[in-house]
Parts: sequence; C-alpha cells; structure tokens
Amino acid sequence: ADLVGHTGVVTCVAFHPTAPVLISGSEDNTLKVWDTMTHQCLSTTTNAHQHGVTCIAIHPTMSFIVTGGRIDPPKLWKLSSSSLLMLVEVMNGRRLYSQTISTRCIAVHPTNPFFVTGREYSNYDSSVLLWSDDCVAIEYGVEKHTRGISSIALHPTKPYIATGSDDKTIRLWQISSEGIRKGRYECFSIIDGHNAAVTGLAFHPTAPVLLSCSADESVNMWKLPDNRESVECMGTLFGQRGPVTCLALHPNGRVFVTGNERNAALLWDCSVLNNRRQRDMAVMRNGMTMKLQDNFFGMFARTPHTQEGLDHKSNQRGPNLLTPQE
Repeated sequence: ADLVGHTGVVTCVAFHPTAPVLISGSEDNTLKVWDTMTHQCLSTTTNAHQHGVTCIAIHPTMSFIVTGGRIDPPKLWKLSSSSLLMLVEVMNGRRLYSQTISTRCIAVHPTNPFFVTGREYSNYDSSVLLWSDDCVAIEYGVEKHTRGISSIALHPTKPYIATGSDDKTIRLWQISSEGIRKGRYECFSIIDGHNAAVTGLAFHPTAPVLLSCSADESVNMWKLPDNRESVECMGTLFGQRGPVTCLALHPNGRVFVTGNERNAALLWDCSVLNNRRQRDMAVMRNGMTMKLQDNFFGMFARTPHTQEGLDHKSNQRGPNLLTPQE
C-alpha cells in the first residue's frame, strides 16, 4: 500500500504497539495517523512542530508517543479514545525547557517511562538529553560529540545509552546506579569504526551486540563486553551500494533491516549472533520473491534451519562473523 497525503518529505514513521495504526511525521509540520488495515488516513495533526517533524518513537508498553522538531523540544502525545484516533498532546516541552532544542533522534526505553533525545551540537547545549515521561529534562551528558547526534539507542536491560554522530563516532553512556530520577550518566567508551556519519543504532535484545550503520555504506556489529572494557568490532557488512540511512531490529532479534540512498531495503538474518551453529548471514536484495505476509517473522521461530528458509530468496551472502576473516 502507498499512503499518500503528506505535502512535504516524510521523515519518520512508527507502528503503534496496541492499536492497528501507523503514525507518520513530515517536514510539512504534520503528524498523520493511518489505518494499517484500510490504508486510510484517520486524522491529521497540523503544526505538530512549527519547523517540521524530525523523529517519532512510541513506547512499547505505555503507548505514549514522543515526537521531535527541527527547532522544538520533544512533545508527548497519546491517541484519543474517540473512534477518530486523533493525536492529543499530553504536554508541551517548550514551557518546561526554555532553551531551543533541535531534536534529531529519539529512543524510548522498552519498559521504563523515560526516553532520550539527540540533537545538533551547539556551544550552550549538550548533545544528549534524558527525559522523564512527563517531558521534563532530567539531565544531560557532559562529554559532547564534536558534531550533532544523528542516531540514538537505549539498551533493553542494561543502563546503557548509545549515540551516533556526524563526527563518525559512537559513544556509550552508562546511567548512574543512583537511579533514573537522578538523571546522571557518563560516557565510558568512544567507538571509532565508521568513515562517515553514524545514521542508525540498535542494541540486540539478547546477544551482547550493538548494530550500527553509516553513510560510509557499511553496517558494523560490535561485541559489548561484560564490563566496561573496550568494545570489539565483530565484523562489517558491506554491499549496500549507497549510504545507509536507517536501521531497525526486529524485537525477537532474529532479523534486522537497513535502508539506503539507492532506494533499497535489505533484510538480514542475524541468527548467527545467538545460535551455536554460527550460520552465515543472509541478505535479501531488491525485494523478495514472495510477498511479506503477516506471519512472515513467525517463520523464523518455526524453521529449525533459518538459513534454509532464506536460501530461495537470497541473492547474496554476508560473512560468518564468528569465524576469523583473512
């Protein structure tokens, strides 16, 4: 289905965890709610952000919606209880935070009621902000990136924040054991491994792995140590044929997808991360021979050999990341 209605560039989309809707944000300053069954627009929120919507995230269990703007603090929303499923603003961060904040990326914690945002670099403002669920800025990091933050991720079980930047580096931050309401965290690792802006980040839900993608046309997989020792690169996945613009990991951790500037979406099998058989990575290039069905991802749970289930659709192989490469 093609969802047509925005008059500007569509910058972000997110599926709601409980309602059958997709929410999109655009440079036309609007947020739209779409019915995923009928593909119709249910509602449009005009002037959601005065200078364009840059990012959106929905909490998976609490269902509050966070959006960011080009020159705005983040805003909180919820779906109305009416049949129209309109977006209702919960609280405007502007009156709670006086400084101008350009929100480029957002990550929500999978269970706790807080989220983090990344912004453009400036002399008076930190690049990372930690927010409570009432949109109050708790604290910010003191060790800045040298350029703006372009991607951000929260670890599902550990008190870690990962930020990627236009300065080509990834920083890992640890939230203090004093508690989230204290809002204290510090940078404990700076990862150099990309040759251009880091455009996407995702923590694997079960394996000690951080995925990153970059405008340098690569996807890197980083092995996280048990303690705060140095982070090791497990391998680099090439073959994008263009700068990688985004990355998303399925909640079950079995597959992830990347998008690039060559108009292609690539689906990767990452079962090699948590399976002793160390199956090769598989990539599906330029679409698949069978249509994605609602139960597609369930195939990975039912099939004993995930690789066999992908062979008939795969045009290219990636490296075995757990085998030393020559």
